[in-house]
Amino acid sequence: MSFPEKLKQLRKDAGLSQAKLGKRLGVTRNAVSQWEAGATEPSTKHLRKLAAALGAPLDQLVESTPAYEDQIITAATRLFDRLGYDETSIEVICAAADVSQHEFDALFTSKDELLYRVLTAYNERTFDDLRRIPAKYGTVIDRLKYLLHLYYVHDLTHLKLTAALHAYSWRWSEMRERDNQRQLSDHHDAVTGILEDAVAAGELRHGNFRAASELIFAAYTYALRKAVFSGHDADKLINHLEPQLMVVLQGLGYQDPEKD
Repeated sequence: MSFPEKLKQLRKDAGLSQAKLGKRLGVTRNAVSQWEAGATEPSTKHLRKLAAALGAPLDQLVESTPAYEDQIITAATRLFDRLGYDETSIEVICAAADVSQHEFDALFTSKDELLYRVLTAYNERTFDDLRRIPAKYGTVIDRLKYLLHLYYVHDLTHLKLTAALHAYSWRWSEMRERDNQRQLSDHHDAVTGILEDAVAAGELRHGNFRAASELIFAAYTYALRKAVFSGHDADKLINHLEPQLMVVLQGLGYQDPEKD
């Protein structure tokens, strides 16, 4: 059912005429008539007032489907990466996704929420690749470099988006941070798995592998600045990161075989 059809049906179910509904909203009967005819659309402010006046959830009034959500996330990912987060308006995203502002509002409360959903989808793709082509071979340093190189390839493919996501992470809510940490558990599981394998192979001794994983992630994230400000590619970033990886591993008893 389209928005005009839903609006008309909900208005009748509420026992309201177009004039009475318009009065509650502070608009004319003709404005309501045009909405129901599909000639015009209510503003976001009026859409929320409509939902309250009709006693209907906003997502019932406005059609929202997984297809729309995917369209918006795909369009936003492309635009944030090409134009930058601050330079991309919701109106531009809606136009690129071929959805209305109302359909956007039914799915996302703000552009910040959309950015977080982009991050979630982005993380899922990265970790899907990790599961598909895991770091299985070589020494512990080789496997860690392989893993982090895969991350860098993903991040550098969407560098403006990556920068926006890191900037946004400093201002999101505590609840969102907890959810983000749950998403990052895939990274920590991958790193601790590599370290545990290295213990079994006699390369490392047991230690606080979660702390080691957090140190590696922090070093990885900081090194991304070299991509933003110095134009480093994934290979150069790994070369820059390797001495820091060695410091972490040496704290776990690693001896570089090339120096023996």
